[in-house]
Amino acid sequence: MKENVAEREVEIEIDFIGIIKALFKKIWVILLVAGIFGIGAFIVGKFFIAPTYVSTAKVYTINTDKQGGAFEASYNDLVMAEQLVNDYEEIIKSNYVMNKVISDMKLDVPVLELQEMVQVEPVEETRILEISVSNEDPVLARDITNKVCEIAGKRIVEVMNIEAINILDEAEIPEEPSNGGAVSSAVKGFLVGGILAAAAVVICFLLNTSIKSQDDITKKVGLTNLAVIPYDKEYDTDSSGKDSAGIKGLLENIREKLSNLSSR
Repeated sequence: MKENVAEREVEIEIDFIGIIKALFKKIWVILLVAGIFGIGAFIVGKFFIAPTYVSTAKVYTINTDKQGGAFEASYNDLVMAEQLVNDYEEIIKSNYVMNKVISDMKLDVPVLELQEMVQVEPVEETRILEISVSNEDPVLARDITNKVCEIAGKRIVEVMNIEAINILDEAEIPEEPSNGGAVSSAVKGFLVGGILAAAAVVICFLLNTSIKSQDDITKKVGLTNLAVIPYDKEYDTDSSGKDSAGIKGLLENIREKLSNLSSR
C-alpha cells in the first residue's frame, strides 16, 4: 500500500516537472501570444476606447441639537445616517437636481445620461457622503461634481429638514483616467494572453499520451526497457540521401533472433 502511494507521489512529481519543462520549452510561444494580446489591447485602448475620468467630492450631513445648539453624534445618529444614504442618493440624482445642474451649466445632455454619470457612496460609520461624476473631460467632471454638491445640498436641507449639508472636500481635476488608459489595457492584455497561452501548453501536454522517455514505456505499457538503440540519421542514409538498410536491417535482424529464441 505504501509503495503504491509512493509511486503515485513520484508520478505526480514527474508530471509536474514535465509541465514545467513544457512551459519553458514553449516560452517563446507564450511570450509571442502575450505580446500579440498586449499590442491588440493597446491599440483598442488607444484608438477605440475613450478614457474616463472620475472626480469625487465629500459632503457632511449636520444635525444640530436645536435646544443646546451643539452637535452631538451618537451611535444611533450614525446608524440613522447610514440608513438615510438611499434617501440622499435619490434626492441627489432626482430630476429636480439634475435639471437644475443642466440648466445652470448649460449642458447638452439628457437627464438620464447625467444620472448615470453620478454615483453616491457613503463612508462607513460616518455621516460623510462621496459624490462622484465620471466624464471623458476631467475638467467637466470636476465642475459637474461641485455643482451637484451645491444644488443637492440645498435640496436635501429643504426636503429632509436637516440643519445643513457642508462640503468637506471639493472635487478636483483628476489626473489619471479611471479605466487606466491604453498602457493599462496593454498590461492586462499581455497578462491575459500569457495565461491563455500557458494554459494551452499545459492542456496539450496533459492530452499528449505519446511515449516521451524510457520511463513512459514502463508506466504506460508495463514493459521493462532492456536496451536503447540510438538513431543515427547519417548511418541510416546513403550518399544520395535515400534511406538505406542500415538501422532497418539491424532491427529486422534483432526481431528475427528474438522470434527464434521465443519459438525454442
